[in-house]
Amino acid sequence: MQTAANLTGIKKGSYTVKVTDSNGCEKSETFGITEPTQLVISEVVANRKNILCFGEATGNISVEGTGGTKQYTFTLTGTDYNGTAVSLTSGPTNLNLYSFATLKAGQYVLSLSDLNGCQKSLSSITLTQPLAPLQITNEVLSDYGGLNIACFGDTTASISLQVSGGTAPYRYAWTGPNGFTSTSANLSNLAVGSYSLIVTDAANCRLTKTYEMRGPDPIAFAATISDYIGFQISCKGGSDGQDRPQDHWRKWRLPNILGRTSRVPIQSA
Repeated sequence: MQTAANLTGIKKGSYTVKVTDSNGCEKSETFGITEPTQLVISEVVANRKNILCFGEATGNISVEGTGGTKQYTFTLTGTDYNGTAVSLTSGPTNLNLYSFATLKAGQYVLSLSDLNGCQKSLSSITLTQPLAPLQITNEVLSDYGGLNIACFGDTTASISLQVSGGTAPYRYAWTGPNGFTSTSANLSNLAVGSYSLIVTDAANCRLTKTYEMRGPDPIAFAATISDYIGFQISCKGGSDGQDRPQDHWRKWRLPNILGRTSRVPIQSA
């Protein structure tokens, strides 16, 4: 029982006040004090979406609020996998269900405040992603003096590589010149041209890379042949003919007086 005219700090319930004046006149009145139901926040676990491809902002956390006094304000705070602080809010809303989307991997805390400033929070929620990004490693390209093909027109180029990160197993899709396709990780017997690879992991994350296979130009040279009024040697039996290649080493087959032939390397001047 209290004798003060005003009551503060009271809980819900029924309160009766009796007022008596100086003449002994009395009047009674009963007041009911109510309160809202308990404010509750919970995660909708079925809607949680972890990140499938490393580094992407595709995560989702959904929360539900009940009780309290609307409007609600849902808040998400935390740190993503890069150490970047994250703070998001729904703003005042009459919705019971709210989703925070486009999240990166990280740890997040969700809170709910109602119109009266009552607040509830969830323990930290972790969004996961693969341990490393999808990447190509240990590339080895055929090498013939800085080119990928030994001789003009040959098909001696090769590409070997390994893939890591993402979510194994991996699928390979190669395309190249003249309708070339392959699903192998490593290629051989390649011609000159551009070869594009798409690597797809088990989560359908993709990595694309293009390799240019280069070969030498065709061998070409020009020669100057002696001319003695339409003949290449001035006199019968002479040896003053000339044939001078301008580029490269060449092996010539030279007739001799015994009817045999010899191979002699001649370098252009």
